[in-house]
Amino acid sequence: MFWTGSPFVLQLLATLLFYRFIPVGQMGNFEFALILVMLLSLLTDLGLGSALVQFHEAEERHFSAAFCASLLTGGAITAVVLISANQLSQLLASKDPETFHRVLSSLIWMVPFASVSGIFRARLQRELDFRRISLAEIASGLLHFASAGALLITGYSLMSPVWSAVAREAGLLLGLVVATRWLPRLQLDLDALRRILRFGLELTGARCLNFMGSNLARLLIFPVLGDAANGHYNFAYRLTL
Repeated sequence: MFWTGSPFVLQLLATLLFYRFIPVGQMGNFEFALILVMLLSLLTDLGLGSALVQFHEAEERHFSAAFCASLLTGGAITAVVLISANQLSQLLASKDPETFHRVLSSLIWMVPFASVSGIFRARLQRELDFRRISLAEIASGLLHFASAGALLITGYSLMSPVWSAVAREAGLLLGLVVATRWLPRLQLDLDALRRILRFGLELTGARCLNFMGSNLARLLIFPVLGDAANGHYNFAYRLTL
């Protein structure tokens, strides 16, 4: 309970800080951008981490191929969003596109880290080493909370949840790298990738559909009712979770 509950408590405390000191409309921009980035992170993961856990014959070449594929996908999607961020902001946030553009173009840097974290997590899961996974998650939660407080104190306001979220994702990846004591080879073995890709893509499709279904209201409120309504709804949504 301690290992699994600590990151959740730290996340909740950070959320309370953000909504206490940042206007609810600005938080609405952040929450919608976060939903989009989380969906893109699911896509860039390609389900390869889970595929490696269930694939009995997984070897070094399978892990390295999965890492390269996820990294390339994450980098490509990040580049596409950065290039089209202005157009996306005009389309999705017509009332305040400048704020949304600033948030989205910064928050998207979570994706490269999130795209490969699952590969390192898979190595620990195959070894049933859940303690090290929890330690990495707690460390990233502490980094998120500390950076959130520091950014708020120094006057970064809306960018506090943005950059602390990026720091949390980077910290989680670093923690998992240290925990696994493994570094991948930058070698894309297409045969090894093919052996795990079908399972991963099917899982990714299911995850994305489930994510969009469970977050349908959060995806619709912002473009239809505006940033303040989205901020109020997401605060209540997080507390009830």
